Amino acid sequence: MKIAFFLGPFPALSETFVLRQIDFLRRQGHELHVFPQDHGTYRQVHDGLLGEDFGNFVHYPPRLAANPGVRLLQAAGWIIKNPELLTRPWRTLLSRASFGSYATSLRLLYWGLPLLQAPRTYDAIVSHFETPANRVAMLKRAGVLEGPMACILHTTFFFNCPHPTPAILRDVDIFKNQTLPEAGLVLPEHGRLKELLLHMGSPAQRTKTLHMGCGTPVSPAPRTAHQPLKLLSVCRLVEKKGLDDALRALAMLKKTDASWVYTILGDGPMRPAWEQLAGQLEIASQVQFLGAANEKQVRFHMAEADIFLAPSKHATSGDCEGIPVSVIEATTAGIPVVGTRHEGIPECVEDDVTGFLVTENDPAALADRISRLLADHAKRAKMSAAAQARGRREFDQQTLNKTLEDLLIKLSQEDRDDQAVTSRGRI
Repeated sequence: MKIAFFLGPFPALSETFVLRQIDFLRRQGHELHVFPQDHGTYRQVHDGLLGEDFGNFVHYPPRLAANPGVRLLQAAGWIIKNPELLTRPWRTLLSRASFGSYATSLRLLYWGLPLLQAPRTYDAIVSHFETPANRVAMLKRAGVLEGPMACILHTTFFFNCPHPTPAILRDVDIFKNQTLPEAGLVLPEHGRLKELLLHMGSPAQRTKTLHMGCGTPVSPAPRTAHQPLKLLSVCRLVEKKGLDDALRALAMLKKTDASWVYTILGDGPMRPAWEQLAGQLEIASQVQFLGAANEKQVRFHMAEADIFLAPSKHATSGDCEGIPVSVIEATTAGIPVVGTRHEGIPECVEDDVTGFLVTENDPAALADRISRLLADHAKRAKMSAAAQARGRREFDQQTLNKTLEDLLIKLSQEDRDDQAVTSRGRI
C-alpha cells in the first residue's frame, strides 16, 4: 500500500511510537510518505531507526515567515515557480469562505506545497494528534489530497481546555464538523478519550481504541548489595508531568532509613525551577537531572531502575497526558510505577498490582506509596512480575503495529469498494 503520515514536528524526541509505526510499515513492504508540520530532532536522538534514506520519503513544507507581508512575497514566489497553484484545486486553498483564517494566513497553502512534488493519492492516510488530522481533512476537502483517513489521537486537551483561545475553538469546530465526518477510522489511544469522541459524535463502528506500545522490552540489570534504590522519571520537563510533586514527596522521605537516588531524564522549560526546588527541599544531592536522552541511554537507566515515578496532572492550561510512552516502557520492563489516576495512565498501571496510583496534586500520597515500595522488596518483586506480564501482553509494539496495518488494509479495501459502488451508480 501507499501510506501517508501527517504529523506535527518530525521526528520528535518523545514520539518514538510514531517512528516505530513508520519503520514497521516500511519493513512490511509498504510505500511510506511523511508530511511533517515542522522539523524535529531525528539526528540528535534517533539516528538509524528509520535508515539512512529517511529523507527520501519525508516531505517538509518550506519555512513560513511570521510577518504577513513577507508571507505574501513568499506566496508570490511559490506561484511564480509553480503556476499550477493558480489552477483548481490549488486555488481553493486560498478560499476564505471555505477555510477561514487558514486560507487568509496562507497556512493551508503552505501545508499543501509538499504535495506538488509528492504523491497526492494514497491507499491510506494516517494522522497523529488533532491539528494534523484537521490539516488532512482540509486538504482532502480542497481536492489536493486523496485517500481514506485514519486519525490517531492521544489526549483530551484539545477538547476540554478550560480556557480555550479563539484558535482552539476554531480547531475544535473543524475537528467536530469536518474531520470526524471525513475520517474512515478514529483511533483514540485510551478509553477515556474514546468515550469523549463518541460523545462528540464519532461513529461507534469507526472508533476503536489503539494503544501505543514500546520496542524490545528492557531486561533488569544485576543489582549489587547495599546500593541505593533507584527511582526514575523519563519525560519532557513541562508542568503536566508533575515532577514538582515527586520532589516534594521525596523530601518527605529524606529522614527515612531507605537509601535512594532519583534520576530524571528529559529537558524542558520547567527544568530550572525544578532544579531550584530540589535545592530548596534539601534533596539535590539525591536528585540527578541528566537532560535529554537517546533511546540507548533511556534503556540503560530503565534497566537500573527499581521504581518509576509518573505523577502526571492537568496543567493550568488544561494540557494533559494520554498514556505516556515512558510509563508503558517502564511497565513492560517490569518496573513498578508510582503515578496518578490521570487520563489513560490507569489503563497501563493497575493500582496495587503493577504499581500504585494516587490522585493528582497529592505529594503526601505519593510519599506514602513510594515509602511502601522502598521498604518492601517482596512487594516490589511481586509488582515487577505483574507489570512485566501486563505490559508484554497489552503493549507489545509489534502486535500493536500489526493491528494498525490490518486496520489500514481494511480501510483501504472498504474505500475501494465504496468507490466501485459509486462508479457503478454513475453508469
